[in-house]
Amino acid sequence: MKKLVLVMTLAAGSALAQSIDFGVLGVVGPGTPASGSLLRGVQFNYARRILQAGPGDLYVELPFVFTSNPPGRNGFFFTPGLRLKVSVQKRVSVYSFIGAGVASFGLDQNTACCNRTVSAALDFGGGFDFPLMRFLSLRTEVRDFVTRRGIGGAPGWNHPVFAAGAGIHF
Repeated sequence: MKKLVLVMTLAAGSALAQSIDFGVLGVVGPGTPASGSLLRGVQFNYARRILQAGPGDLYVELPFVFTSNPPGRNGFFFTPGLRLKVSVQKRVSVYSFIGAGVASFGLDQNTACCNRTVSAALDFGGGFDFPLMRFLSLRTEVRDFVTRRGIGGAPGWNHPVFAAGAGIHF
């Protein structure tokens, strides 16, 4: 019995060896109507696989999205949630996600005012992951953050962003 427990423990450890996913993506989206420019930013995403069943994997993800929208507006989104990733071919996976957290908008520190607005936020979306090798992949995704109406200079509730970058798996 002790040997069986030892074998199961070692097998579980090797299964978790490839269960961490870290992504770095560049972000663009529609800016505020007043600015007439594009929203720019960066996304850091940490995810850990919690369930592996058949062709799909379920992850807990922690996305951090930082945005900048001229003239001087910046934003931050943190919406922990779940991601479902399904391999459709050897070199292509699709994923969808949903999460809830917080959004914060304000002016850059080098302006006279440091006014910030905070709101609860939901996010949802999906993307594609293209593995290049075992530890590295290219990915692209669309993410929509839903906040209370009118914050961050947006006329509505939605803050869609489009992202592309790399994923590191270990």
